[in-house]
Amino acid sequence: MKVTASRIGTLIKGGPKPAAERSASNQIYAQRVEKKAYELYEKRGCQQGCDWQDWFEAERIVEQEMISGK
Repeated sequence: MKVTASRIGTLIKGGPKPAAERSASNQIYAQRVEKKAYELYEKRGCQQGCDWQDWFEAERIVEQEMISGK
């Protein structure tokens, strides 16, 4: 299931959030994806040229973690 920005607040704390909190949730989500993408980059031996692949895989991983409550 693809998680959209509007669903991030629901996934993180279990319910809809006010606009200011949604913004913070979006920042948390982006930070988690960025960190995971960098971990994937390092895992591949810091090879250049797969940044989009790493980013999309990181989004998938973070979304699954958020759905499962991690």
